[in-house]
This record gives sequence, C-alpha cells and structure tokens, in this order.
Amino acid sequence: SDVECQTRVMAVLYCTIAESYFAKILNTPDSLSDSEIQVVKDVVKSFGISNGWKKCLEIALKKCEAAPKGSHIPNVKQKIGGLIDKYILEPSVMRNKFAHGQWENAFNRELTEINTEITGRIQNLDIAEIEKHKYALTQLSQIMTDILASPNKAHIRDYWTLTCNLEEELNRRRDWNTESKRAALK
Repeated sequence: SDVECQTRVMAVLYCTIAESYFAKILNTPDSLSDSEIQVVKDVVKSFGISNGWKKCLEIALKKCEAAPKGSHIPNVKQKIGGLIDKYILEPSVMRNKFAHGQWENAFNRELTEINTEITGRIQNLDIAEIEKHKYALTQLSQIMTDILASPNKAHIRDYWTLTCNLEEELNRRRDWNTESKRAALK
C-alpha cells in the first residue's frame, strides 16, 4: 500500500512538473507576445492543458520562417501533438481525478458511475512508467523551447536529433516497469 500511495503521489508531482514546464515555455523570453500568451491561457481555461500546449505549438510554428518548405511544419505538428496527447493529456486526466479525491476509483463527470478506463489506469500506475513520462516531458519541453526561442536556428538544427533521441530512448525503456527494475536490481 505504501508503494501504491507513493506512486500516486509521484503521478501528481509529474503533472505539477508538466504544468511548471508549460509556464516556463509560455514565458520564454522574446518568444510570445502578451496577446499570444493570453490566447494560449484562454485555450487552457476552455479546453484543457493539452490543448494549450498544442495552441502554443501552433503559434510558435508560424514563426519558423527558415523551416524547409513542404511537410516540415505539418510533421512537427503531428509528432509533437502526439507527444502532447501521450505525455500531457493522459496524465492530466488522472491528476484531475486525484485532485478531486478520486485516488481509488475515478468517476464520470456527473459523479454517477465509475469510469472503468481511468480507474484501471489509476490502479495500474507504475513508477517506472511515470519516470518514462518525466523523461519524455523534459525532452518535449526542450523541443518546444527551441521552437519558441529560436524557431529559425536551434529548432531547425536540433529538432530531428532531439526527436530521434527521444524515440530511441523511449524505445529502449519500452519494457521498463516496477517488476523489471526490481529484477535488474536483484
């Protein structure tokens, strides 16, 4: 029970870290105007944090004048959008459940019945999975910062390397879980 409790606390901390990274990204010096930041904040308020990340990405990519013509911008939107869905949206749903005291069973929005999908995810939380998410979040944050702070230099120069390294490392960690880490320690 201690491991379960600590794992859930780590999940909440992960979501807190994700929100702080997002605040840092929004306030990257010389990147977004006050009105652009407000647009992103409005999207977060109306549609959630993951849509805020996507709106920030969309605004940032409009500043990539040196991007190769053709498929670069749509590919970045698709790739980073998928990472946002996996590493921002999914955990934020559980964080919201935890924030409302739903540590064991997650309820639907109306609080009339148990949401079995999210309840299953809560019950199967794994610290090694949270650690993979944290690694991916750190890399995603770097990619977003590059797009915002240096859309025509660092982003163009480093995007491919950062995303390839991220995919390779996540692939290497694909089978990590608490049991495999315990076995490795033994």
